[in-house]
Amino acid sequence: MNYKEQRELALELFKGDKYKELCQAINDEKCFDTLLPLAEKAGAIEFLDSFIDEWIYEAGCDWYLSNKMLQEAFLKLKNEKWICYAGRDWNLPNEMLKEVFLKLEEEEWIYEVGCYWNIPIEMLKEAFLKLTKEGWIYYAGCDWGLPIEMLKEALPSLKDEKWIYEAGKSWKIK
Repeated sequence: MNYKEQRELALELFKGDKYKELCQAINDEKCFDTLLPLAEKAGAIEFLDSFIDEWIYEAGCDWYLSNKMLQEAFLKLKNEKWICYAGRDWNLPNEMLKEVFLKLEEEEWIYEVGCYWNIPIEMLKEAFLKLTKEGWIYYAGCDWGLPIEMLKEALPSLKDEKWIYEAGKSWKIK
């Protein structure tokens, strides 16, 4: 969603005197850092379910939301980028994070989550075997603390000379 669409959505959501200051800031094209405190002050939390994922993530970081509200909001996120960031920054229960990790589809975010969410090694091993893009295979092999035997088995699956070279150099396979 581009800025213009976000602006239109915000003006559609926030109507009435209660949101006058917030709407003026939106019309003045103020940045999100200015808008977020105004939205919190006006009680815009009532519209949290209507927010785009980026707004939900920012509200979860900057507003004083209960753990229950954060958990409910987290499960409603659709964009894997914001799922990754929220899981990293919101102090959510490990069981919830593990469930969501298994549902991720985009390899970039599977890799990122594997780095930042304290995912158990057994789950990382399983996810590693499902990676198909050589770059993410290489990076996961470097950063996830996988066993050398697993990396040795993965090396022949690499076809691009760049990734073969980098893996041979970085994975410390003998």
